[in-house]
Amino acid sequence: MSRFTLPLRGTNARHLYAWHFRNADNRAANDGSTNAPGVHREFIFSPEVGRTIDYDEYAEKMLAKVDRIEAFGRGTLDVLDLRRTEPKRGELPGFLWVKFVACLTWPE
Repeated sequence: MSRFTLPLRGTNARHLYAWHFRNADNRAANDGSTNAPGVHREFIFSPEVGRTIDYDEYAEKMLAKVDRIEAFGRGTLDVLDLRRTEPKRGELPGFLWVKFVACLTWPE
């Protein structure tokens, strides 16, 4: 329902990974050296994604579909607190737990 949240390629706010909150060598909190969304994330959604709205190779057609999805619904996810696995140089961290608040809005 939300797979057309921009950007369409690369790191996307709708994917929540522990490495988003670590620096490049996985030794401390993200200091900007990791290109990743932060604790506040915005996304769009529609139940029509995968039904009447499908992926298209052409950017103009994709952006028109994004407008349709955005017109249906928007959401935010705010990470309030989290705990990651112990940092190990060269390894991707994982989550032990994540506390978050999500808000979904759509027109009546």
